[in-house]
Amino acid sequence: MQNLIIKRVRDKIISYSNKDSYSYVIEGKPLILIDAGFKIPNLKPDLVIITHAHYDHIKEMCYYKKLGAKILIGAKERPFLRNLERINKPVKIEGLTFRDWKFCDVNDVLHEGDVIKNENVHFIVMEVPGHTPGGIALWEPNLKILFSGDTWYGNLVVGSIASGGNLSDLFKSYKRLKTLKPLAIFPGHNLSQKILTNNWLSVLATPIFNKLGLTNLIYKLRDRK
Repeated sequence: MQNLIIKRVRDKIISYSNKDSYSYVIEGKPLILIDAGFKIPNLKPDLVIITHAHYDHIKEMCYYKKLGAKILIGAKERPFLRNLERINKPVKIEGLTFRDWKFCDVNDVLHEGDVIKNENVHFIVMEVPGHTPGGIALWEPNLKILFSGDTWYGNLVVGSIASGGNLSDLFKSYKRLKTLKPLAIFPGHNLSQKILTNNWLSVLATPIFNKLGLTNLIYKLRDRK
């Protein structure tokens, strides 16, 4: 079992990191897990919300489904997820290698404006295409906190244009999230927010990094302490 970095980032909210991507646990009933890129020991969530269908966010969703969790993803992202069912050999997407992954479908889909809640949070689902075709973010208006997936990493750092992504959509999603003026952002990577503070540099350079196979290096730089 890999070593995870665990931090209580808010009352009833815990972040977990494998030094690449982040998952978040929202305590309460139902117990909510946001993204499933790795296994969290002794965790049995009731709901798993997938922000977007990249390997580093879905790798263990089938594991949690077998434990009894209900898996949810954006309605417009489900076709993108289902395309992965056809993968029968290692393949690179956004510099990340999909291998040894057995497809399982989600239990249900989420749409713009849907509400997910327990006694501690009241999430509003926001459709944020761009990084992928149908990614979602979760906005908590009472706490003014945002779970942004790979669309916005905070400050001026926006996500990359990945397989199936669109630059124009990404900027529209970024600008929309920015208008929320969240007190805290909990992204899929780069929680420490230490690199790439220019949004144009981050977005426009990423397709070049992808083509050159340098995306993994950029991820490591973004998440280094």
